[in-house]
Amino acid sequence: MEVCTDHLFKVLVIGDKFVGKTSIVLRYVKKSFSPNYKTTLGVDFMLKTIQLDPRTVVRLQFWDIAGQERTRNLSRVFFKEAKGALVVFDASDCNTLESAAQWKRDLDSKVTRDNGQPIPALLLANKCDLLKQRDRDSMAPTLDDFCRDNHFTGWFETSAKEDINIQEVGSFLVDRMITNSSTNSRRKKDVIKAERGSDHCKRNNHIMDWDGARVIGSENNKYKRWIKEAIEIRKRGTNSINRDDGAFLLSHTWDTLLQRPPGDRRRGQSDRRADHASRK
Repeated sequence: MEVCTDHLFKVLVIGDKFVGKTSIVLRYVKKSFSPNYKTTLGVDFMLKTIQLDPRTVVRLQFWDIAGQERTRNLSRVFFKEAKGALVVFDASDCNTLESAAQWKRDLDSKVTRDNGQPIPALLLANKCDLLKQRDRDSMAPTLDDFCRDNHFTGWFETSAKEDINIQEVGSFLVDRMITNSSTNSRRKKDVIKAERGSDHCKRNNHIMDWDGARVIGSENNKYKRWIKEAIEIRKRGTNSINRDDGAFLLSHTWDTLLQRPPGDRRRGQSDRRADHASRK
């Protein structure tokens, strides 16, 4: 049975007014451009659904936040639960680049990933079509330094009017958000149901996690010692076995341990496999 993955990501679009935030979102979502957009008041919303492959769907919820100063007072509410951000400035106006640094600091102070790191944020040098090529070339080293100093994930030249790099920006950000989502999922949900090799295990629906040595549904403490031993065996091989091998090793060790009589400390085949892997 195929498992389908459905991602929902909230993406912030922030920056000063008149830098082209709404134009970028509309070009990406609806593939359209109009020079007569009205100034955003508060926040606008737009949704784009992407079928990455037959089993993976990504839904992007864009929060196009007004660039007026008064909007920043509500930024904590707007930024909550965001998974990615586009920080936009006008490539023909250096003052908006300075403001982009302020927007990024505000972003980092109010929303982070589960591990405390900044969410993926791309700097967009919009309206690049207004610059001559030599000016665009000379801008690149400056933006490299700017992104490093302000902890941006990267930067792109963009033009909503000429459709320059708009789709590339979306693809890059989606890739980073999916990578982060997978990492968080492994940390939170890296849980194995031990349902093989033991009637006791099946009856009590034990669940083991990789790092916590936690048993849910167990009424007998003697099994907890065996579970901790199984997890320690898995940890000794962490650096030399991949994730799937680690899951197989731990489930195998679980079965071996649950079949031992209390107090039996003999080393089984799974123990030796872990030690062999750790010595490679």
